[in-house]
Amino acid sequence: MPGEFLGRMEAIAHNFHSISPYSTLPAVAALIVIIVCMKLLKRVPGYIVALLLGGARPPAPLTTGPVLTDPAAGLAELRPC
Repeated sequence: MPGEFLGRMEAIAHNFHSISPYSTLPAVAALIVIIVCMKLLKRVPGYIVALLLGGARPPAPLTTGPVLTDPAAGLAELRPC
C-alpha cells in the first residue's frame, strides 16, 4: 500500500472489484452499531454490542466454487480394481 492518502485511495479504487460482501457487510454493520451506540446510547459500549452481534451471525460460506450435486459421481475413481 502506498504511504500517502491519495495513493491509498487510488489503490482501493483500483481493487474495488475484489471486495467480498461476506466480509464487507458485517464490518459496515458493526461500524453503524458502534456509531449509533455512541450517539444515542451513550451508556452502552457500542464495540461490545457489535462484537456480540457479529458473533451471533451465521458463518460465511467457505468456498464460492461449484457445488457438487451428485456425491456418487466422484466415486468411480475411488473403487478398487
